[in-house]
Amino acid sequence: MIPRITRQQPPVEDGVKEQNWPGTVMALGLFVSLCTVIWMWGRTFISGDHLLRWLTLFCAIGCLLPYARSGLRMGMERLEWFFFNLVGVGPLMLSAYLTINHWVHGPVRFSEHQIRYAAEVVIGDGNEQRAATLPWGTFSFTDEELDANASHIYRVGVARGCFGYWSAVSAELTPSQPCSRLRSN
Repeated sequence: MIPRITRQQPPVEDGVKEQNWPGTVMALGLFVSLCTVIWMWGRTFISGDHLLRWLTLFCAIGCLLPYARSGLRMGMERLEWFFFNLVGVGPLMLSAYLTINHWVHGPVRFSEHQIRYAAEVVIGDGNEQRAATLPWGTFSFTDEELDANASHIYRVGVARGCFGYWSAVSAELTPSQPCSRLRSN
């Protein structure tokens, strides 16, 4: 009789599985975060340093969870779990953070500015007020709208978001009227 060669370890029943969805989430996380940061960068008054700090925090949050209860249950290897949090979860959470800060905000302050020039808007409350520059290309107007606007003035609304960062929430062309620089309502 020929002896059978057996494995040294029994196969893992509920361990790592071959799957494609983590790679899809990682690609989606990179694409969505890139588009969101490009869209929100000109509208939200947040420094690059703070943005990188938030990204680092959001990427690390998933890695703080125990691997056996989170990553292994989802069928991922340790390195795959790390990259899933680093490239997928962190950027998606940063995108959600910036978007929620932009759309959920307090009262809006309006000011008027000349078309085709950067807007100097006032952000902050009380003694913390400071001027911030909003580049001209932040909001897009069609050529027909610009040609129809005889006053050459646009109105920008800024508000403090729910996470504390100021954001330019609206811009509209104003009808013909005399120009008043930095008029707040």
